[in-house]
This record gives sequence, structure tokens and C-alpha cells, in this order.
Amino acid sequence: MAGVLYWERGPSGPEMASQIFLLALLTVLLFFFARKKIWSAYFLLLVTLLGYSLYLWIKPPLPSSLVWMYSALTTLAAFLYVSVNEKELQNFKKGFQSAVTENHPARRILFLIFPFWVATAVFARTSKQIDPPLSLRIIHPEPPSQIEITPPPTGEAYSAPRGRSAGGGVKGKSMDLAALENPFRKLEKEDPQQFLESVLQGKHLYYKNCFFCHGDNLEGKGHFANAFNPLPANFQDVGTIAMLQESFVFWRVAKGGPGLPDSSHPWSSAMPQWENMLSEDEMWKVLLYIYNATGHAPRTWELASEKK
Repeated sequence: MAGVLYWERGPSGPEMASQIFLLALLTVLLFFFARKKIWSAYFLLLVTLLGYSLYLWIKPPLPSSLVWMYSALTTLAAFLYVSVNEKELQNFKKGFQSAVTENHPARRILFLIFPFWVATAVFARTSKQIDPPLSLRIIHPEPPSQIEITPPPTGEAYSAPRGRSAGGGVKGKSMDLAALENPFRKLEKEDPQQFLESVLQGKHLYYKNCFFCHGDNLEGKGHFANAFNPLPANFQDVGTIAMLQESFVFWRVAKGGPGLPDSSHPWSSAMPQWENMLSEDEMWKVLLYIYNATGHAPRTWELASEKK
């Protein structure tokens, strides 16, 4: 029964109508139990009514597995309560019997609501869902051969510097993306202690700037994640940073969504241009932490000598 109250894309008109009729049906039944002072049955219907009300208004919707589990446990507990002995079980049945047999105005309301609930529930489950059309999106856009990175001015963090456009702006430091390497990566072998300190600095920067979207576990489930479509990248997924060169990830972090070239369209990304907010070294240190925390190693360019 509780599954009726779960929806993936939000309630449609028929779904909402069926749930409202169901709540009305339970409310009228509640009248018969309360009038007969059959408190065990009254308790069962009250718990069910409160449970349905809770599911109906929660947004975003709960996972269906959680709804079914909670509903099953609640119904089982309530049924055990009213069937503790034979006398209690018979009293529980009296509420339903009185609703069917007694000539009371509430009975006519009950019989009026029931067919409407069945009709709307069947229509909601069998009606065709109209899904929005698919939109094209490039997940890993083709990078340019050269990029320009301009350090953010001191004191203007989290705002675009004057004279800069959304796509890059004034001329900065030119970099060859194919030959670009993380300057702190070599410390992993040359000076492990210094490398660890750089990773910790990157962790501090990540939690200061990135985790609100990409999450505490780097799974793209941060506090603000559900506000974006598409969702922020899941770095734990082997289809993201694990299959990319570190220079590519640096370019995506630095330029974000607004800084992608025209050749990368159509694109859809809420990633800001971090070159406007973080220094070059800070962005590299964040990447150190992201790769280190997920257990992935940056993909490297295949050299001609390695193919032989």
C-alpha cells in the first residue's frame, strides 16, 4: 500500500488525486473506530494515516526501498499490537464491520470515496508517462592544445576579476596541455613527507571550496548536489578522473563550464571557473588530494617508446 505514495519524478495529477482519496478513506474509517471506542483498531489506523501523510509531503521523495521497509515494519508492529489476544483481534474487526453494515452518513461517504480511490489509483499506475526529450551532452570535452591561466588578483577571491569575461578574459600564462604536469607529483618519490603535506593542503582547499557539491566522500553527493542538473562529478567512479590525464582535470577545474571552448558544445556543467578564485598551485594541490583520497592514479600519456 505504501508504494502508492512513492514517486520518482514527483506526483502527477492522478497520483496526487489517488493519494488524497486514500487519505480521505482512512480518515472516514478512523471515525468508525473512534466512535466505537475500539482503541486498538483506532491506533492501527492512526499510525497508517500518519505514515501516509508523511510520505505524501516529503520532498525530494524517499527511496522506494526505504518507504517499503518503514511501511512493512510499522504495519507489522501495529498488527501485533491489535492481535495480542483473541479479544483484541475481534475488537479490531468490529470497526470494519460497523463501517460496512451500519446505516450512517459516514458509511455513504466511505462508499463514495472508495471507488474514486480505486479509479484514480488504477489510472495513475496505467497512464502513460511523458518523459522530457533527451538532451545531448559531452561528458569529457576535447581539450585545446594550449590554455591560458591567469592568477586571481589578491583580495578578489570568489569573484571574477575586472576586465575578464566568462570565457577566460585577459591574457595570462600560456600552457601546453599535452606537456603539462602537476609540479607536486614528483614529490611522491623525491620527498614523501613534503608530498603528504601538499596532499593535506589540497584536502583543506577541497573542503573549503569543493565538498559542498562533490561531497565528503567525493561521490558527487554534496550539500548542494541536488540543486544541479546534471549532478556534480563522482570522483569515485572509474569513468571520471581515473581515465583522465591530470592535466585534463586541471584544465576542467581551471576553466569550469563557462570556460569550455565552442568546439566542446553542447556542454552542461555547473562547475565554476576556479582560475578566478584559486592559484595555480592551489588547484594542483586539490587534484593531489582528489586522486589520493579516491585511490586513483592519474592516467599518463603513452610514449612512442612504450608502444614498441
